[in-house]
Amino acid sequence: MVSKLETTSRLESEREVNLFPELGGIAVEVLAEEGDRVQEGDVLARLDHRDEALSVDDLDVALKEAKDNLVVAALAVEEATGQLESAAKNARQAERDFDRDQELYQSTGAVSPLSKQALEQTQLNRDQMRHAEEQAKIVLRRRKLERDAAETNIGRAEVALSRAKLNFAKKSIIAPFDGVISLRNIRIGDSVGTGEAAFVLTDTENLRATFSRPQEELALFSNVGPSNGGDSALTITATAEAYPGKTFEGYVERISPTIDAASGQFRVTARLHEAGDADPADRAKLLPGMLVRMEIVTERHPNALIVPKRALRREGDRKYVLVIEEQDEELAVRRVDVDERFEDDTYVEIAPRDGDTLTEGQTIVLVGNRDLRNGDPVIVDKVGSATPVTAPVVESSDSNLDTVAGE
Repeated sequence: MVSKLETTSRLESEREVNLFPELGGIAVEVLAEEGDRVQEGDVLARLDHRDEALSVDDLDVALKEAKDNLVVAALAVEEATGQLESAAKNARQAERDFDRDQELYQSTGAVSPLSKQALEQTQLNRDQMRHAEEQAKIVLRRRKLERDAAETNIGRAEVALSRAKLNFAKKSIIAPFDGVISLRNIRIGDSVGTGEAAFVLTDTENLRATFSRPQEELALFSNVGPSNGGDSALTITATAEAYPGKTFEGYVERISPTIDAASGQFRVTARLHEAGDADPADRAKLLPGMLVRMEIVTERHPNALIVPKRALRREGDRKYVLVIEEQDEELAVRRVDVDERFEDDTYVEIAPRDGDTLTEGQTIVLVGNRDLRNGDPVIVDKVGSATPVTAPVVESSDSNLDTVAGE
């Protein structure tokens, strides 16, 4: 037996978007029509993109030039490096020559083997070589800066080319996800702006139903999530006027974490699955905007003990059923006080009170139980109509008896 709530809701798509052109232009191709099913990435329409194509070509050439300039700059760095190495070698050689001549000039003796003029010339040559080395270092740093600038120019050219390609792509209207074109507002030759939706794309596979419930029922929706076959999942059975006789299954996916202050209700979001008939041609198709009536199972009692509603009697606040049993070799009724639990249109779930017992298959009184008291003897003239069963039974119109059943 189950406890369930009933409500109605209109289906809505989890994803439905208006597709606007990112750049305006003249429509030159329209590749999708209303009702067409499209895949993510499909081109739905193209606008005139000749200017953007030329910009892409121009910047592609600029990128190649920047890469060529980088090659030239790299060669210049190699050349400046070689010149620096040569200048450094000459400077070291001039330093050794000066040290040798200075030592020779300062050698002891009445007459120096090297003149002062010759020593000064060696010193001047050393200083010139040092200066040449410093200049070679400056040239190398300049060439490296030029190479770095060439690399920066490549990056700038790549960014400009990517932007041009992006603008080129913006001239095409692309499907962002799988779905169905539910509306087309564009025709070939139209001057299309960015302020009007060209298409409406709807995901008809992922549908949801949203509805509100009073906050008093919040505890009933504590077990939220897809049904996994357990006894406590919040499952849904839905019907739609568009498909008489068809049923759809679903589950409560999530509830709002807040209560609306004005209405005192919380929002519930449910998922529904399409009916799974064997023949795909006979399958019912749920669509956004469709009105559905839902029964939400909030709690389950497996293996419940049930009786027909007519068998349940009330006496003040207490409820009871009359069981027919053999007492002192004759049949008599025994009153069993029970608690009432879940019910449906025909049956009610009961549980014996005060330590009393009821078992599946026992015979109970349906008609005339208001005239019987505990212990009254009875005669059963149609025993066959009270045959014990293990599932709910349909009472015969001429029977006054039934059996306790398990469901």
